[in-house]
Amino acid sequence: MNIGPKLNKVGTPRRGVRGLASTRARNISLECSDASTKDSEKLSALKNFHAPGRLGEAYLPSNRRAAGFTLAEVLAALLLMAIVIPVALQGLQVASRAGEMAQRKMIATRIGNMEMNSLKVMNQLNGAGTGVVQDHGITYRWSVKCQGWTEDPISQLSQATVTVTFPVQGRDFEVHLSTLIPAQQQSVNTGSSGMY
Repeated sequence: MNIGPKLNKVGTPRRGVRGLASTRARNISLECSDASTKDSEKLSALKNFHAPGRLGEAYLPSNRRAAGFTLAEVLAALLLMAIVIPVALQGLQVASRAGEMAQRKMIATRIGNMEMNSLKVMNQLNGAGTGVVQDHGITYRWSVKCQGWTEDPISQLSQATVTVTFPVQGRDFEVHLSTLIPAQQQSVNTGSSGMY
């Protein structure tokens, strides 16, 4: 029986797992001293990393163990989102309303122009009348009103105004179209409805 220390293949005393790790680190250190500069940079990068201490802990630089957001950063981000999101939604609603308003105003102007022309051809523009027109499921109400033109009292002209009312997102808006007509035309009250 051999009572002395156990020897490994090289002839040096055998050590436990920790002693083996330190021996390997010493051997790597000796090998790198003879290697090029590039290899020594790799070694220094390797020395900056540490082995995981707990289960699931990754290899991280020794000066930075855990990465993440602090509670203050998370709260600041939530506060910013609470301010920005309602403002952005309000902007989208305003843009949507403006687009819908422009489209319906164009249709209301077309309807008012068509009604004014048809009443003018039938010599009925001098009176008062109302009507309803459906266009793509939207109801446009129109009315005509005639009054004396006060800008030039010498000329015998009247001002006929067609008003078209249309809804946009629960609110009613109006478009007014006016023209001058001779005052001596006889008027007949009209009421009509149509679909364009």
